[in-house]
Amino acid sequence: MLIILLIYVLVVGFAYGSFLALCTFPAIWLAFGRTHVFLRMPIFLLCTLALALIPVLAFSPNSSDAGSAYVLGVLLVAVSFVKLHVLIQVPLFVIGAATLIAVPYQVDVQSLDSSWVVRVAIAMTLIAIPLSLARLAGLRLVDLTDETPGLDMERGTGRDLREWFAYLDAAHADSLKHAEIMAMLRQFGFSFEWQKTITVAYERALGRWDVEPTSREKSRVVTPDSGTSIADVVTKSTNQQFSIWQLLLLTFCVACLCGFVRNFSWTAPTALDFKYVIPATIGVAVNTVIGLYVGLALRRNRSHILASMMFAIITAVGVSLWMGFSAMGRLSAAALMTMLLHALLVGAIMSHFGYHGYRLVFVRVEPKRV
Repeated sequence: MLIILLIYVLVVGFAYGSFLALCTFPAIWLAFGRTHVFLRMPIFLLCTLALALIPVLAFSPNSSDAGSAYVLGVLLVAVSFVKLHVLIQVPLFVIGAATLIAVPYQVDVQSLDSSWVVRVAIAMTLIAIPLSLARLAGLRLVDLTDETPGLDMERGTGRDLREWFAYLDAAHADSLKHAEIMAMLRQFGFSFEWQKTITVAYERALGRWDVEPTSREKSRVVTPDSGTSIADVVTKSTNQQFSIWQLLLLTFCVACLCGFVRNFSWTAPTALDFKYVIPATIGVAVNTVIGLYVGLALRRNRSHILASMMFAIITAVGVSLWMGFSAMGRLSAAALMTMLLHALLVGAIMSHFGYHGYRLVFVRVEPKRV
């Protein structure tokens, strides 16, 4: 019996933890994406609706045809974002988009349980709020090393990026010029390219590199652009202008939203939503921040990671008890496992981005240097 309970908890925790992780990343992109907010917002809303349809189609009867069409459309759109030839990407994107837009016309959406849409919308909004406030406070997701893998840096220089930051901080390199930091690193004997990579990464973190004009008097750090796939083009910095691909994606978002929303009978949040969904989502939002810190913080060590893990565990236990679950109940154990697996997934994926040079940096908006 104990083994069956353990398997149940692990399966439920992994399923819901993965789903919550999927809900987390559109919120992260809404807050820290490089595109204009007029493009990020409709994509976030579309992701909210698309993710909400997963439980709607899964738990509602007579929705198998719509579910199959929905999965096919999602797969085609997702594959179109892989780095393929543009002549292959465009048809995949168009066919997948058309399939998704056609889903509401293949099933009576009003007969489905649309309360799941409300729950997912509440969850993703509560996750996005603290992240968006962090962006307003000046936090940006910056590619410090142009996606240089951490293992390559360790092999080439003998230290990882955080260790070099600690060394440069201790040497008060923040007061030095570019050439002076390069000269300081020259004593370690590695190549000129590695000296420049570390120096540029450090100066990007200080707000000295890759500045994009925001007005006549101010400048700010921006993430470097790279790659040629649809995904890379979509995530380029726009500065109030949109490329053809961005306009295509924006039109697709509007079409999907209009096609789905007009067929839904929206329901107000119930007492159960306020009792379970909102407290659980607050815990998920806290653990999302923890995962971002573990994976993308500029300066943290092993003790900080251990403290973050303990805080994630305390948050998961606290939310489970707040929702009124018993200490030894099956539902309580599944909820606890869900939140812990969600924090683990977010931390692992963010660590992957951190491994390739991405960090969360507080950007100073300041007068331009002449």
